Amino acid sequence: MLESRSLRLQGLDRGRVDRRIIFASGLSAGSPGASLPDKGKPERQQLGGIRMDGSLVAFGHWLQNRPFALSIAGSDWAYPFVQATHFTGLSLWVGTNVAVDLSLLGAGKKSPASMQLSDTLFLWNWIGFGIAITGGFLLFSVSAETYLTNIAFLTKLGALIPLGLALHIVIQRKAPVWEQASETPAVAKIAGITELLLWLCVATAAVLIPYVG
Repeated sequence: MLESRSLRLQGLDRGRVDRRIIFASGLSAGSPGASLPDKGKPERQQLGGIRMDGSLVAFGHWLQNRPFALSIAGSDWAYPFVQATHFTGLSLWVGTNVAVDLSLLGAGKKSPASMQLSDTLFLWNWIGFGIAITGGFLLFSVSAETYLTNIAFLTKLGALIPLGLALHIVIQRKAPVWEQASETPAVAKIAGITELLLWLCVATAAVLIPYVG
């Protein structure tokens, strides 16, 4: 998860409701004559062109006001530290993924060591994932309400990462067999290049988060 400092600052305004939220009636919550949402119907809000249940936005508002999130947001050193931790986990996770994918694509020699690459990197791969998820959640909590109305973040978290994870698990299960073959199967090469492209899309979506609504 790549965040700009602007997103962090947006999460620091804790004491008021975001004036940019638009109710389903199309009236601003702060404008004269704005009608309150019907208590019998789920409240829906809009920000940056995305409509969603008010309960999800309310959850984001609740999360970013937890003491740990406020501490990270208000600290000069905690936020950079969490960000560095997140990037460290990402580097370990993505680096081990790329190593296995390139091996499936034929990079490197078919030595006994390279044929056991997926098994060798398995533990480090998931350690990196755990660190990245922990750091990513803490960064998300600082500006949760903003992230939950950001189309790039929602695409990354709701579609690209689940697809990448599903394919990654399949590759981890099949890689030991594929690596033992004298000729790497075509399906292994397709899986390898597809996973590389998926993680590239995840990185692209993360970079776009500060620039889209």
